[in-house]
Amino acid sequence: MVQKDTEFPADILLLHAFQNKDIVYVDTMNLDGETNLKEKYVFAKDYNIQRIDKELEGHVVCDLPNPSLDEWDGNIHFNG
Repeated sequence: MVQKDTEFPADILLLHAFQNKDIVYVDTMNLDGETNLKEKYVFAKDYNIQRIDKELEGHVVCDLPNPSLDEWDGNIHFNG
């Protein structure tokens, strides 16, 4: 869980946001020097997940780390 105004690693998959918001705004100044906030979309909105209060099992298939902050492709495969 990431709290508001908390620094976290750049490699993160956003599953759910407070108050069921579809978009969160992320400050990437430490990565790219830009001061504008970047829109990041919540993954779980496509799956109508209201709350994540249990453990999820599965795996992520995604691009390897690269210098691009704007392009990334990945899929989550849930077990069950």
